[in-house]
Amino acid sequence: MNVECLVRDKEAFKKKYKNRNIIMNSATLEDIMLFYAKGETSCAG
Repeated sequence: MNVECLVRDKEAFKKKYKNRNIIMNSATLEDIMLFYAKGETSCAG
């Protein structure tokens, strides 16, 4: 399963889901623009 989402507080997200196998990358401006251009929605986190 592959999921991409934007979170407001990366540290809080990592703390909440620390026992899960999650890879987190910092988003670039291009990543953010493509994310919204595709019509995707951000995850509540």
